[in-house]
Amino acid sequence: MRGVHNKDSKHKAIVLRQKGYSYQMIKNDLDIPKATLNYWFRDVKLSAIAVNRILTRKRKNLECQRKKAIIVLRERLSKQTTEIHNAALNDFKDVKLDLSQRELLLAMLYLGEGFKISSHIGLGNSNPNVMKMFVNFLKDIYKVNNDQLRCFLHLRMDQSDAKEKKYWSKTVGISEKYFRKSQFDKRTIGIKTWKDYHGVCVIYCYSAKIAKRLIALQQIMIDKILGG
Repeated sequence: MRGVHNKDSKHKAIVLRQKGYSYQMIKNDLDIPKATLNYWFRDVKLSAIAVNRILTRKRKNLECQRKKAIIVLRERLSKQTTEIHNAALNDFKDVKLDLSQRELLLAMLYLGEGFKISSHIGLGNSNPNVMKMFVNFLKDIYKVNNDQLRCFLHLRMDQSDAKEKKYWSKTVGISEKYFRKSQFDKRTIGIKTWKDYHGVCVIYCYSAKIAKRLIALQQIMIDKILGG
């Protein structure tokens, strides 16, 4: 009978406990409060097998809870990221970037990521969109053609030179004939490259005039910002 804890209930509970059942499992099966179970089990000796079953079940439960917590956290972060993205998109939905503004963006991109060489400019990144944007800026703003560009790849040892050249050529819109000998990182021997990683693409634009122009724009922007 539900709620009646007699000798038979106690015996069943002790048998289950000795088989390695958890308090919660026994409570669910026999409808006995944990406080009562704790009193009944105070002198119960468990075998090594029962203890191992209990500990194994606890570890599995903890792992299950951890996975559920990770899923909840990821969903929360995903929701937050989406909300922030949508808010930013709404704030800047009417913004139009003319060539002057795009040139300033290129100057600041080059300030943060570029190689500072007076005779030409260069930029390297593993993010395909960054490199595509860099090339598009050069072509749209300064009418740079492919003859003025050279590409170098820095790859891991297990990557295919031919495959990655084909990928980057298609991504940035530069013919493979303008790609030079790739460099391989020997420190990565025996280490598997993660999915969707295509190495670092470095692109040089051989124009001293553009290099000097961007450096001048960088200084102008810095002066304006720091000068209030």
